[in-house]
Amino acid sequence: MITVALGYFAFQFIDVLFFKWSLTKDVWAFVYHIVLQCVIHPAYWLLKGLGYDVYKTYDIVWVTGTRGVFIDRVCIGLDLIASFIILILAYPAKAKFKAIFTFLGVVLIIGLNSLRVFTLVYNQILTKGYSPSIDPHYTFNILVYLIIFLVWALYVNVNEKAQLKP
Repeated sequence: MITVALGYFAFQFIDVLFFKWSLTKDVWAFVYHIVLQCVIHPAYWLLKGLGYDVYKTYDIVWVTGTRGVFIDRVCIGLDLIASFIILILAYPAKAKFKAIFTFLGVVLIIGLNSLRVFTLVYNQILTKGYSPSIDPHYTFNILVYLIIFLVWALYVNVNEKAQLKP
């Protein structure tokens, strides 16, 4: 009996360790890829629309004559998106209301991140590659957390007014 229980435990452990972890890792890799491309493409097309000779790879955007901007895993804003989604889901409201605010908030965060990438590349064009000593990661995070708070406050106020309607 103990041997069967240990065998079952070992099977479950191997199943979780290899199959489910691999599946979870693949799901996050897919989410990362989608968000990364949603950040890179608008910045690329905005620069192209301004008439610049712009190029992109999987995670780099650059204009001819500049170093370009490499978007690392921690720079795409998944932590900011997760924080926003958790705030929205934690507050009691109707599912439709939560879905609308969640979608709009995620689009806003990704749009701001794309604007940040555009601004960093455009800064390289204007300054001939000179980068300011301001850290764009922390500056962006502070700005987006402030915006997340403001959107969440709007969400709470709109939800409260909707709850008061008969």
